[in-house]
Amino acid sequence: MKPTLQPKKIIKVMVKKQKLRESVHSDDNIELRKFLIEKRKNLNLSQRQLAEKLNIHYSVVGKIETGDKRMDYLELRRYGEALNFSISEVEELFNLADSNIHNNK
Repeated sequence: MKPTLQPKKIIKVMVKKQKLRESVHSDDNIELRKFLIEKRKNLNLSQRQLAEKLNIHYSVVGKIETGDKRMDYLELRRYGEALNFSISEVEELFNLADSNIHNNK
């Protein structure tokens, strides 16, 4: 008689991985987009006018504001120059958001 093979028990270990690149629809990215839109509107600039200041096509501004395009650090700095804000203001925005999250737990 042939010995029957018992199936091996497979144990899967789930490891939670932190994504380096968050979704453009994450809470942080939504807050950043709201911040950029508010800064643009406070200067009474249309998306087209901002695009002219940045020397980019106006559709890029629309895509950034709707979350269809992600910004890199250099683009954010250029936005800051065009909309009169500093990177430290953006950092402060996220520090406040982080402290609000921790305080509401």
